[in-house]
Parts: sequence; structure tokens; C-alpha cells
Amino acid sequence: MANGLLEHPKQKQDWEDVGDQYLNELISRCLTQMNQDYGDVFTFKMHDLIHDLALEVSQKECKIVNCQTKTIDENVRHLSFCDDKQINVAQVFTKLKNVRTVMVQEVSKESKAIHESLVSLCVSNFKYIRALCLQDSPLATLPNSIGALKHLRELDLTNCCNIKKLPSSFYKLRRLQSLRMRGAPLMQLPVSMESLIELRYLEITIKDKKLKGSRLRNWTSLQCLVLVDCDNLECLSKKMKCLPGLSHLILYGCTELSNRYYINGRLDWQEWLKNDCLRD
Repeated sequence: MANGLLEHPKQKQDWEDVGDQYLNELISRCLTQMNQDYGDVFTFKMHDLIHDLALEVSQKECKIVNCQTKTIDENVRHLSFCDDKQINVAQVFTKLKNVRTVMVQEVSKESKAIHESLVSLCVSNFKYIRALCLQDSPLATLPNSIGALKHLRELDLTNCCNIKKLPSSFYKLRRLQSLRMRGAPLMQLPVSMESLIELRYLEITIKDKKLKGSRLRNWTSLQCLVLVDCDNLECLSKKMKCLPGLSHLILYGCTELSNRYYINGRLDWQEWLKNDCLRD
């Protein structure tokens, strides 16, 4: 979805429905198969032969980068950084004009300098990036220059446990559709997030006592809100009733909230709206 690969939804369809159709077709054609079902998250795998074919077909568009990488095709669109050593490819990054996806994975969690270097390179060179994944990064802050990524649709900061606040330029990411910050303990929902008017999916951990309604009012496209380990959260906002698209509210480890309708980590949304845990 972030890379614009989905056909426009038909009437009464959401973008996520179109993505589900694509995935189901891949499964029906035996091109991929279900691996694990975690309830809200699913993982898939493919046969070795299909994987080899996919690598062959996509070799000019996808590239795994490590410390031994010397050159990168100028037409590459999807980059995965995968090494625990310093990666020295800065000199070729300036030639890459088509990068749309960057994943930083299996890079040393001990070396903040490597992560800072990679993020800085991505922000300064890949102006048209659509998806940026920094899971488990030791970064303490995001560079303020991240606001220049005006085409960014998906940002994954899952388990970036050193990030306590977002940069002042974050409000500029108005095209953002998916933001995953589970395990990144923000002190409160930042004012800058009001401007994320295209946000459809949000996973977040906050340490504030309540979810401030003023931060939510512009999220008219929000489909799913996941609150994780919000230990101090005592109430939600009545303004959540004004989110027309919200169909999933999922809580994990929010121990201070009422557990009246809390079943296996899920809430009955319609019942929750009647609950007295909603505050102005």
C-alpha cells in the first residue's frame, strides 16, 4: 500500500481489503503460504524454488546491502541493510533516485553510530522514500530532517526503546498512513501528530495518564489504533467517538484501564464507547 501497488478500492472497500485480496490470490496460487497466526499479525513463507525465482525477477529492484557491497544498481527501489559492521556505500547513494523502501534489520543494536549514519544517509539521499523500517534500533532521536520525507507512507519504529519524543518537524509527514511505535515509550501523544490526516494505522506506547482528544480530531482516516504497554493510561477521550473510520481498538498491557470489556487483548468497540473510561 505504501508503494502504491494496490488498485484503487471499489465502492465500500478499503485499501486494506484490496491488499487482502492480493494476498489471498497469492495463497490460492501456492506462491506463498501461512506460517504463523498471532491473532493481529500474520507471517507468511514461500517455497525455496518460488523464493529463488522471486530473487531472480527482482534483482534489479531489490538489494540487500552489507559491508561487502561495492555497487548498487541505479534503478534499485527497495534496500535492506543487513550487517553489524559499518557499511560504506555513501558514495553510490547519491546516484539512487528511485529508492522507495528502506529496511534496517540485523544491524548491530549496540552501535548507535551505524544506525545514525544509515538514517542520515536515507533522509539526505532518498527524497521519494515511501516506507522506512527501523525496528529495534538503538537510536535515541530521529533527525529533524526527517520532515523532508514528504512522500513517506509507512514508518516503523517498533521497539526503538530509546526514543522518548518525536522531532519538531514530524508534523510535515502528512502523507503518513501507518506509524508503528510499539515499545517506543513517548511521554505523551505529541501535538505534531495532529497533522497526520491520512493516518490509517497507529501502534503506540505512551506514558501519559490520558489520551488527549485534541490530538485525535484530524484522524478521520484512522482504521486501527493499538495501544501497547501504556502503564499509566487511565482513560481515553470521548473525541474518539468522532473518528468515523475507526473499526479496531486493541489494548495490550494497559493495566490501569478498565478491563470490563477487555477480552484476549481486544475490546468490543461499540461497548467500549459506552464505558465510563472515556473522558473529555
